[in-house]
Amino acid sequence: MPKTVPTVLVVILLAITSILLLLGYKDPNNAYWPNLASNALFLLVGIFVVDQLLSRHERSRWIEPDSRFARRIATFAAIELGALSRSLNFQITRLLDNAELIRAAPHIDGPLFERYSKRFVPEIDNLLKSPTPEALTMLANSLQHISEEIDKLLALLGHRLDPILVATMLKVYADSMEAYAPLRLFPELCSSAAIRKDLWDAVSTQVVTGIKSLCEDLIRLGTSQAKVVRAAG
Repeated sequence: MPKTVPTVLVVILLAITSILLLLGYKDPNNAYWPNLASNALFLLVGIFVVDQLLSRHERSRWIEPDSRFARRIATFAAIELGALSRSLNFQITRLLDNAELIRAAPHIDGPLFERYSKRFVPEIDNLLKSPTPEALTMLANSLQHISEEIDKLLALLGHRLDPILVATMLKVYADSMEAYAPLRLFPELCSSAAIRKDLWDAVSTQVVTGIKSLCEDLIRLGTSQAKVVRAAG
């Protein structure tokens, strides 16, 4: 949340107060300078108090919208992790119980992201050892969708988000592009009747590395925003 009073104004008032105090010190018989210094000090304190009140009021106005922003980002992370796991033929029942599977919306309030971290990410290497063209097609579609959604979220919410959060979202975008690039450059991986082993061996390391990093960033993104949602009640 930006401050309502520019820092430069505070610095100027502090400098003026210091100068007036110095003049009063050099001319102790003249009460004019100390009086000006005290007035400047009272002005500075008054501005600080008003600034804090305005800032608190502004923060209170944005509590609910910021909570909704956080829920939207956490939901995005949960959905995309689910789509990635499904594209790699990972059994979603290993992550969700029956009650959670019945729900239409992702269960971002529970330990979902921790489950992805412990149960899904360690399996990515094995899941991508011998993928089918259909699986790579689904994977490419998921990666493209992630990059498009990140663009939309940043365009819509970027001005309200913390810079660290924006950096994490940009990292998600970069990871999705790293994993997507080989599938985009070599479309025969997704369209052939069978995977060309020599071609897959040449690009699989980049794809696997990008997917693992992407999932870890989505987990970190979802976990942080789920905490914001819970804190807001």
